[in-house]
Amino acid sequence: MNPTQEGGTAPTCLGAWIRLGLFVAPLLVHADALDQWHSTVSCHVGDLVEWMDRFFGDEQVEEETRPTHVRVGLGVQWDRTAGPSLVHRAKVRLALPRLENRLQLLAEGLMRVDDPEDPDHLREAVRDTQPDLGLRFWLRDDAMLRLSADAGLQLGSGPQVFGRLRSRQSRQAGPWEFGLIETLQWYSRDGLGAALELRTTRRLGPCTMVRSSSRLAWYRERDGVTPSQTFSWSRMQSDTTGHRVFAFAEWPEVPVGGLSLYEVGYVYRRKFLRPWLFWEITSAVDFAEVRDFEPNPKVSLLLEVFFTAPVHRP
Repeated sequence: MNPTQEGGTAPTCLGAWIRLGLFVAPLLVHADALDQWHSTVSCHVGDLVEWMDRFFGDEQVEEETRPTHVRVGLGVQWDRTAGPSLVHRAKVRLALPRLENRLQLLAEGLMRVDDPEDPDHLREAVRDTQPDLGLRFWLRDDAMLRLSADAGLQLGSGPQVFGRLRSRQSRQAGPWEFGLIETLQWYSRDGLGAALELRTTRRLGPCTMVRSSSRLAWYRERDGVTPSQTFSWSRMQSDTTGHRVFAFAEWPEVPVGGLSLYEVGYVYRRKFLRPWLFWEITSAVDFAEVRDFEPNPKVSLLLEVFFTAPVHRP
């Protein structure tokens, strides 16, 4: 890193930390009212795997939650290649009343600012954000099959209409759980896309699990398919603290030959002050073919408001 880069890092990180403080402070002021609302929109979780996945904010479990839930996060990230950045993400699912949670309003978006102190970078990040707004209808939801259909509009610099069909089949055999997740999507500008994911989860006692996740994705605008593989070990130290170790690999655009990526990391996640408020630290190292597999260490700190089913030990 050259001297000019070093001089700009401290103010950038300081500004990001100030933003994190401004994000959390008003939530704590109205904490009692938020606690009450959290109880209203929540339901109990009995299964160990779902209990742990909800605690860690697993995306697949979140997609299968029919009652109202809200997830808003603000975080600071740093890696040796890209430097510091500010990340904001939001995901809202509002179940419409008197429909037995069969119809939801969807809203979600992700914004990453590489240099939060630069107004030009902030405007560019806002312009590149592509939030989704739409409706989700649950066609079937039972122990064997969960099937939903989405339709809506993706906003941003180039708005487009989208449709999505998602299904999950699951089976249990003793301490093992097997899940097959299929997604078919269509965007009016980007075209068709499809993904297939096979999850194999093994429960190890009352508070630990291991998982293998094999995924295959195809999108019309890309050459070939993109297989990826994730292995993870998760353990709940208590009802408020969890640890996760993971290893991830991706091989884009097979068989054309893309740029592969490998990553290993550790996640520490904890509830604090309120049952809906989390903080999370992730430390990882990735090895990208585009950089000749040179190690790239990175670390992130995330503060998150997560109104969903409360985490109760089975």
